[in-house]
Amino acid sequence: MPQSNNQTRCCRVIPSKSHLSQAFLTSALTLFTLAPLSAEDSGPFIQGGFQYSNFSGVATSVVKPISAQELVQEMEQAARQRLEKQGVAPETIQQTMQGLHLLIQQIVQRTQPNGIAGSKSEITSNGNLYGVDIQFGYKQFFGQKKRFGLRYYGIFSGQGGSYYNKDSKYTQPSANLFYGAGVDALYNFYEKNHQTYGVFAGVMLGGSSWLMGEGKTNGKCSYKNDKEDCISMNDNFKNLEKQTNDGNISKASFSPTYVQFVFNFGFRINFTKHQGFEFGTRIPTINDPYYKATQKRATETGGKGSETTITFRRNASLYWNYVYNF
Repeated sequence: MPQSNNQTRCCRVIPSKSHLSQAFLTSALTLFTLAPLSAEDSGPFIQGGFQYSNFSGVATSVVKPISAQELVQEMEQAARQRLEKQGVAPETIQQTMQGLHLLIQQIVQRTQPNGIAGSKSEITSNGNLYGVDIQFGYKQFFGQKKRFGLRYYGIFSGQGGSYYNKDSKYTQPSANLFYGAGVDALYNFYEKNHQTYGVFAGVMLGGSSWLMGEGKTNGKCSYKNDKEDCISMNDNFKNLEKQTNDGNISKASFSPTYVQFVFNFGFRINFTKHQGFEFGTRIPTINDPYYKATQKRATETGGKGSETTITFRRNASLYWNYVYNF
């Protein structure tokens, strides 16, 4: 029996280095397979922060040409229509127009002997807006590594500021609201644990509303109502639209709210699974047609089709947002 025990001890199996390496590799692969993925998760998110925008306003005046003879005819027609509107008898109108014909010719010869030449002029103003924005939506990632993804969201931003025209000493308090929806393509170029670094690019579609306050020229009210009370720019052009459309010379439209299409791109970071930061640029592409008046017939100010327009647009926006991932 003792001899048998010695033989048993002599023949004990000792693992080789190759066996140890295989066992270690198998264990490591098993642990790696069971370890949590570091890719960013799909899910809802909300973000908000500070937004700065530069914006501009352009007032454009287009005068259509008209000859002196055409101007005489248009002024005579306007005088006849006023008399008819007052209920003057046709015989009286005919007699009156015979006397007015020579008078109108003299007025045109003295003020516009060569008629009215066509022209176009612009007045441009520029200002800054400061405010906040908020986004909420859902993001999802695709593929095995989940580096590429999409996000869909609703957005709202509100900003206030002013613009100043140094030539006319005019200051205009201004505010803009944007509300809509967007979609962005996402790409994460670095991932470690729950930290991710990536970029995004996309588009937004929504409404843009301009709230223009009480403008000042040399410190005094630029816009007043019939009672001489100071009113906002919005109220002034709303009233002007009604007055213009009540007449028969021009047609006008006042549109402080209009559709807007925006390009959106930037850089995003997730510090943890739930918290992150985003920096980006938004570029609106449509001039908002704030006010437009077009002459339906020729007058002493220009031919038919002469028009005045005012447009506003945020040229570009920069934003810095805190992000929370659910």
